[in-house]
Amino acid sequence: MGRIVLASTLTLALAWTASGAEPKPNFLWLIAEDFGIELSCYGNQDLETPNLDRLAAEGVRYQNFFVTCPVCSPSRSAFMTGMYQTTIGAHNHRSHRDDGYELPEGVRLITHWMKDAGYFTANLRELPPSLGFRGVGKTDFNFTVHGKTCDSDRWSDLKARQPFFAQLNFQETHRKFTAPKRTDPSKVHIPKYYPDHPVTRADWAAYLDSAIELDRKVGLVLGQLEADGLADRTVVVFFGDNGQAHVRGKQFCYDSGLHVPLIIRWPKAIPRPKHFEPGSVDQRLISAIDLAPTMLTLAGASRPAKMEGRVFLGDAAEPPRQYVFGARDRCDETVFRFRTVRDHRYRYIRNFTPDRPFLQSNKYKENSYPVWNLLKELHAAGKLTPEQAVLCAPTMPAEELYDLELDPQETVNLAGVEAYAREQARLKAALEEWIEQTNDQGKALEPPELAAARGFTRKGLPPLLGYTVADETPPVVAAIPRAAKPIVLDGNLDEWEGALVAPVHVGHPDFANRGAEFLLLWDAQNLYVGQRCLDQKPAHTGPDHQIWNGDSVEFYLDTRPGRQLGTPQFGPGTLHMFWTPFTGTELKPRLQVRDLPAFKDFKLQGAEVVGRKTPWGYTAEFKLPWANFPNFKPAAGEIIGLDCELCSGDGGQRTDRTFIWSGPASVGSPASFARVELVERLEPERIKKFGSTLLPLGLTKSANYGWLYGTVCLSPTIAGQVANVEGKLLDAEGKVRKSTAGRRETLSGSGLTLWHGAWELFDLPAGTYTLEVTARDGKGGVLTSRRVRVLHGE
Repeated sequence: MGRIVLASTLTLALAWTASGAEPKPNFLWLIAEDFGIELSCYGNQDLETPNLDRLAAEGVRYQNFFVTCPVCSPSRSAFMTGMYQTTIGAHNHRSHRDDGYELPEGVRLITHWMKDAGYFTANLRELPPSLGFRGVGKTDFNFTVHGKTCDSDRWSDLKARQPFFAQLNFQETHRKFTAPKRTDPSKVHIPKYYPDHPVTRADWAAYLDSAIELDRKVGLVLGQLEADGLADRTVVVFFGDNGQAHVRGKQFCYDSGLHVPLIIRWPKAIPRPKHFEPGSVDQRLISAIDLAPTMLTLAGASRPAKMEGRVFLGDAAEPPRQYVFGARDRCDETVFRFRTVRDHRYRYIRNFTPDRPFLQSNKYKENSYPVWNLLKELHAAGKLTPEQAVLCAPTMPAEELYDLELDPQETVNLAGVEAYAREQARLKAALEEWIEQTNDQGKALEPPELAAARGFTRKGLPPLLGYTVADETPPVVAAIPRAAKPIVLDGNLDEWEGALVAPVHVGHPDFANRGAEFLLLWDAQNLYVGQRCLDQKPAHTGPDHQIWNGDSVEFYLDTRPGRQLGTPQFGPGTLHMFWTPFTGTELKPRLQVRDLPAFKDFKLQGAEVVGRKTPWGYTAEFKLPWANFPNFKPAAGEIIGLDCELCSGDGGQRTDRTFIWSGPASVGSPASFARVELVERLEPERIKKFGSTLLPLGLTKSANYGWLYGTVCLSPTIAGQVANVEGKLLDAEGKVRKSTAGRRETLSGSGLTLWHGAWELFDLPAGTYTLEVTARDGKGGVLTSRRVRVLHGE
């Protein structure tokens, strides 16, 4: 391959020499969504990002690169035109989607300018199958584009259509986070303006996991560029479209919302431009709108007359910026107007809507950001520090000034402090001048009715998200059958035939002391939860106000109807409570409703729990009357939000926890609860869809040789019908590369049934694989199956 690439490069070089033409580089933009500077090459110690670190080492890392808006559609409308979104009327998020609004004369997309310069353009979605993923093809412009934005969306078109200008958008760091878990929440560094709470830590760790997954995929793309012989002619530009996907990041005008990474690698076969030194860190202030004119001039075109961005590389490079500017206007239904200016040391923010709280209602953040709701709860309980409580204030300051050198997290507002009066006046004057010179279109807010409609002028239109995404409505992950006979609470689990049984803690290294099953049934009067727990030291030594802190269950329920189901705040129709069968080591059950303002007037009625010790641990039965939720009428077909969290303490305080479906985010919001349907009975066709519940899977990899090991706990819901289980490892094209029938094991006493499989990986190429586990009956029919992604060689 190396000889072919070298020959290809040499042939092209000879052709350029013969024609007398300067070689034109290709350009590949790699754009990460909702991503701040959380990379190890930017100094973050909580994760490793080797592929982007290597890109920075081979190119230039820009330390002070800022977008012009902390949310995607105005930011993209800006950097794709080289214009401030406030100048061209694209400043309100997801605006002008149905009114035919057009760009001003002389303003165009960079892809159209590049096409005029002789470039083939692409917004990539279709990638080589070996990469194991697709691009999302995001555009998200707040104006009407006539005709095609790009020539193609296929990677396969690039090699034959050089020079090309292509972009590939990555959605990994945009919520909802779905990356494999790699980061230990207990070890992450939380900004001091967020509460140091398990919900915050879990959420931050999930974001970092997404950054690691982003880095992995970038590495695959760079490898493909090399394999296709394109690396030596392609300028690679990696950056974020707006700041980090956290409460005080995206949508807000702090560094956390506007400061994003920029890394540029120049190709070996193209002469380097002025102001580019590989392996260096560039400290200049650069705005995202500077990318468009810079790329155009590097492509041999002229900078368009109206373009507001500045050229920062090559012979046409302009003087460095003294300031960068940013703005935030309506996001979804939430109206603010912020304007900001930053130099190398200070950030000044002018808030034109100071009467509104930072946590002004925003459905997107309420539904997707668990810390958003956590802040409100902890504030109501008086548990926030002063830096955190600022976010919950009823109003915001009209002016903010921060010294980034002394206060990089921007928590000490220096506006009005006499010692900083000169800096405040200087930056305020610069901002006011920018507002006037750029003819800021946000001076007049949208009419209230247009803002309430999120910018839509016509009814009945679907939301236009800028790319094709899956339905955001959470799927139903399980079904709970009606009890076939009356349940007698005695701890024996005698009447639970036909229950949905969900094993938990599968894959735990101490499964004999942690493995468990939750059993679920319902009838017209009650919801029932049973437990079968392997536990060598069953006990609960904690006080009555800390029932969660020992062998216990945290229980989550949402019975609200229709669109109210899963709304983020706890309230009537929801419940978060705890129970334990124990007081010390004795069977003396205790129950507790979580101490939240939402449950202040809630009186739990008729709930009971009964336990029984066994030679291998304990069993328990819990009953919750539906009468506690007067607006809910139990019936087959009703869908509820639900989860059960098993807490384990080894005879003392809680040392372990696991959920059936969700995770710690459920502590912060009912939006994270699983969707579960009440049914008359578990029909075979329904069971097929619930593989993740009925076949919970734990995976480990050997440290010194290429083996993958998997353990499944077969749910008793299907275990009696299972004749065999097969585990297949599929490559990106769906081809079976490894397969095993595994072996079954029944644990004595408890009756829990495990299946163990192993797959040798050393002879497989690095990449993304899919492990498919299928349970079949005696006739070979599929009872249920599940799939999980496996990364090999990373």
